Amino acid sequence: MLFLLSFVVRILIAVLTRTAFQPDEYFQALEPAHEIVFGYGHLTWEWLAPNPIRSILYPLLNVPVYWALKATGLDSVNWLLIGAPRVVHGALAALTDVSLHRLGTRVLGRRYANVTLFLSLTSPYNALALSRSLSNSLETSLSAAAYSFYPWTRTRVALAFAALGCIVRPTNALLFDRPDLRKSVLLDASVIGTAAVALQVVADSAYYGRLVITPLNFMLANASSVSLFYGENHATYYIFQALPVLCATALPFALHGAYVSMRTDSALTRMTRVIAWTMCVYSLAGHKEWRFVHPVLPLLHLLAAKSLVDLSASAKHTKDYKQDFPVKKRFIALLAIGVPASLYVVLIHNSGPISAISYIHSLPIYSNATSVIGVLMPCHSMPGQAYLHRPDLADPRAMWSLGCEPPLGLKTGSSASYKDQTTVFFNAPHEYLTTRFPAKIDPVFPPSPNPFTAPASAGDLTQDWRHEWPRYLVLYGALLEREDVRQLLLENGYKEMWSSGEKWWQGALGPDDKRMGGIRVWRWT
Repeated sequence: MLFLLSFVVRILIAVLTRTAFQPDEYFQALEPAHEIVFGYGHLTWEWLAPNPIRSILYPLLNVPVYWALKATGLDSVNWLLIGAPRVVHGALAALTDVSLHRLGTRVLGRRYANVTLFLSLTSPYNALALSRSLSNSLETSLSAAAYSFYPWTRTRVALAFAALGCIVRPTNALLFDRPDLRKSVLLDASVIGTAAVALQVVADSAYYGRLVITPLNFMLANASSVSLFYGENHATYYIFQALPVLCATALPFALHGAYVSMRTDSALTRMTRVIAWTMCVYSLAGHKEWRFVHPVLPLLHLLAAKSLVDLSASAKHTKDYKQDFPVKKRFIALLAIGVPASLYVVLIHNSGPISAISYIHSLPIYSNATSVIGVLMPCHSMPGQAYLHRPDLADPRAMWSLGCEPPLGLKTGSSASYKDQTTVFFNAPHEYLTTRFPAKIDPVFPPSPNPFTAPASAGDLTQDWRHEWPRYLVLYGALLEREDVRQLLLENGYKEMWSSGEKWWQGALGPDDKRMGGIRVWRWT
């Protein structure tokens, strides 16, 4: 019954999600699969670079779904095209809860296991990320599955899950502790790991049409300055930012559970060391994100469950009524905060991009020889063709967006001063619109000749962007706060036709104020 509950909850969250979290959930999972099946999709530089860093194995999970929809003609039903892959990823997400309950039962007992499952199901971060088409989410599920076979003696199944986790993302190898392993188990791990990597190389080479070793390319790219192009974080980022976000209200109990476990020599002790070691190793990288350490969250929930149950047991034996804080009251407190927060991140926060792509999907079909839509937003702000599914808008000259290609192939000195198209535009949007667009709008809306830098142009980052005014412009409301931009659009005959998103943030200050004010669609009239 508990297992069925997990599957129902995760699939419901996946299907009902109306918000965007990370561009990778579209452009590193759904878009490549959509391109394989339907022949068009937006592929980013990670796929088109001379040394591609993305493996096709993870996107292949979506290929059978798209193929079935195409074969039956149901791909024309847009909500089904979007929802069907979500069911797959929701079911994979449930593997985390099921495996975590099994691990808790094996290591601590059923009472602790039930509390662990409760924490996992009510976790706001799991609600935000676990059911999405992110490789980190699958890493989390595979990691939990591997841990559920603890202790790893000669369990080939556990090693297989570990190997699968490693080929989803090579750095996942850091997450797997190996207590009490004998030489025979190490041999099994080597054989299974080699087979997994060989499978990845074969699949990727077949997809790219040449010999490609994506794990090696991935490591080299992340060891270079390319990863820092997407942001550099402080060394304590995972401790003081990621850990509180991942654990939310369970954080005090997870920390207490870790403290208690380190005073003993148990399975939890080794798991605490795995968490600490993983945090330290990942902290060495300059670019950091919450989701990179998502796979340790199941172990943190196990530590929190240990703390919750033990504190409740000790409270029941005290004579001080003020210290009698039953576990059920803690559950209510966690639930009261966790569930509303989960609903917010699933249904409300950053819902504008999903609503906007749905509106664009409903627009009339125009000739692909015209410039239909221009997206004046930070790169990858909206999903691609996996949600849009409009072949008439597959031509980048018909629908273009601002790019953010990294300085591949440039020398260190040049890359330090390099600015991508998104940065150039938002540094001086009025100047960009007046110098790179025609002075007058051509009502025929001819295609833009060079609207962005080609994703595959490593070392040839020519920035002579030239646009034609499109029929529609998509932008965040914050851009319209610039009076010169707003006046220019009005003088050129554009009027607002549609808007969606969190408008109460309009004009607010924040770490990325370019995305404030909801999403607006303006049309030339």
